Amino acid sequence: MRFTGVSLQKRGAAFLMDCLIFYFVIFIPYFSALIFSMGIYEPSLDIIFNEIIMSGLSAGLGIIFLFFMFYKSSFEYVFSQTPGKYFFKIKVEGVSSFGKSLLRNIVFLFPPLIFFDVFSLIVSDQRFFEKITNTQVLNSNMEKDKK
Repeated sequence: MRFTGVSLQKRGAAFLMDCLIFYFVIFIPYFSALIFSMGIYEPSLDIIFNEIIMSGLSAGLGIIFLFFMFYKSSFEYVFSQTPGKYFFKIKVEGVSSFGKSLLRNIVFLFPPLIFFDVFSLIVSDQRFFEKITNTQVLNSNMEKDKK
């Protein structure tokens, strides 16, 4: 298997794709089920804002960040890549346990740490939590992997 370095643009594009996949496949169905479970069948912005957003914003955001962390961790542990990384032909190397994958992605539970993590990525080509877990994101030559 042959790996080479990954550009910030490619990593960013893969992350954006994962965010979109997460939004449409997990967040919208979860949010829709929440609205319908509250008995709101024709939601207006006022009802959504007052009943859901104002009453449980921090809990709701915490659940969303937790789901996103598990989404990324599960895919990286089982497949060494998320769907976004698969599309851009990059992989995570060094994830030997689910716990290590969770630690690598724990930054998504504490959004202020994301800035610190991204700064580390820009300065050293490796996220801070990648350094801690001894993992890295690398290009994968998919054609050679199939042989």
